[in-house]
Amino acid sequence: MGARKGVVRTRRQGSPVRTDVRSIEARRDVLFTEAAALRAAGEGARFCTNALELLTRCWSRENWRGRERLLHAAAWMLQLARSSGEASRPSFALRDKTAVVVR
Repeated sequence: MGARKGVVRTRRQGSPVRTDVRSIEARRDVLFTEAAALRAAGEGARFCTNALELLTRCWSRENWRGRERLLHAAAWMLQLARSSGEASRPSFALRDKTAVVVR
């Protein structure tokens, strides 16, 4: 096999699309580290486990466009993991009988 190229060119609806392989791999590393840290902290362990599954088990059989979709799905799951950790804490305060969202 040849060396991995830095940019993969594909065509979509007649226009060239550039997929930067290095940025996809870097984003995967960031999401993988974040998922492991969230799971270790005990926040949204189920979502973190699913995100890690996408980034490991499902990763190898996808092309680069599919891998971009996996990154998007994993980022979404980590967002759910973070929000589920916040759900255990009070997320609003009562002021004058009106609920005010605190973020």
